[in-house]
Amino acid sequence: MNMKKPRILYFYQYFGTPKGGWSTRVYEMCRRWVEKGAEVSVITSLYDKSDLTASGIYTKHDIEGISVYVVNVRMSNKNKFYYRLFTFFWYALCATVLGIFIRCNVVIASSGPITVGIPALLVKWVKFKPMVFEVRDLWPAGAVAFGILKNKALIKIAYAFEELCYKNSEIVVSCSKGIQSSIVGRFPSVKSVVVP
Repeated sequence: MNMKKPRILYFYQYFGTPKGGWSTRVYEMCRRWVEKGAEVSVITSLYDKSDLTASGIYTKHDIEGISVYVVNVRMSNKNKFYYRLFTFFWYALCATVLGIFIRCNVVIASSGPITVGIPALLVKWVKFKPMVFEVRDLWPAGAVAFGILKNKALIKIAYAFEELCYKNSEIVVSCSKGIQSSIVGRFPSVKSVVVP
């Protein structure tokens, strides 16, 4: 049997290890895939709760066999809305360029923010690779509910982009049953699983 070695390209802006003060979900999944023989590359950013560092435009770290590329842009929930928006799009641009040059046979994006779908979609389309989209929180619904996103045109664009991400994914991973119910209720053709 001739099976390709799994080469996973993972876009997630808040990657952290147990040394940091943030979720290790992606780290735990990636290190287990490496143990099973996969080649895993993560493109992330500097989150103020993670333990990563970067210099220049990006820095590459080897963390337990995971190739972690850290885009040198600092993310923080304490930043003002428009600065955060800038950081999301700067990450998306840098991650797209970097992602095009990394070997992979599957692309995974973990949201939030949903803008992580930009590099994932572009790399998927350029390299003709399947995509998996993980949803940690419902965006833009949450941003609209909390009054963070108020502009009607932006709201319409955000919902259209959400749909684009889901419909271009082989599978959508929901982090809760409530998230899955919302997605499947609005997009019945989308294949979704729950991985809490």
